[in-house]
Amino acid sequence: MGSLAEPAFTTSQARHDLTTTIHHWQLRDLVVAGDTSDELLYVCDSSVFQYNRRTSEVTAVLSLDWTPNSMTYAHGMLAAGGPSSQLCLKDLREKRVIHRDPLGGSVNNAVHISKMAGQLLLYACNNGGAAVGRATGPILRSTSV
Repeated sequence: MGSLAEPAFTTSQARHDLTTTIHHWQLRDLVVAGDTSDELLYVCDSSVFQYNRRTSEVTAVLSLDWTPNSMTYAHGMLAAGGPSSQLCLKDLREKRVIHRDPLGGSVNNAVHISKMAGQLLLYACNNGGAAVGRATGPILRSTSV
């Protein structure tokens, strides 16, 4: 019988003084990991910034005319959801916006990007229902996922 490896965790602590904004008392998905262990993305007002903790460099990667209250990043894609069903999807590697329209309904509570069968999918959950679409093409609307 094979032995199960004990999980190994490392702990480190560092303080980085960055300003983030929270505009909804329940929603907190406003800081996410980037492509490397040195990178993170975060929301401040109506922008999403990329921070490199090794160089302390801050770069604006997305500017909006609304304040995101949900955000995710995966596979080079950044998605931000807003308080009035706004949704923006940007390919950060190719530096192009793929989708920038409201979904319908109201506040986008959460957004998530996953990969299934080689295809990137974007999930958005808002108070009017939920939507799922290909993260490289048109956003498909649905009332249930």
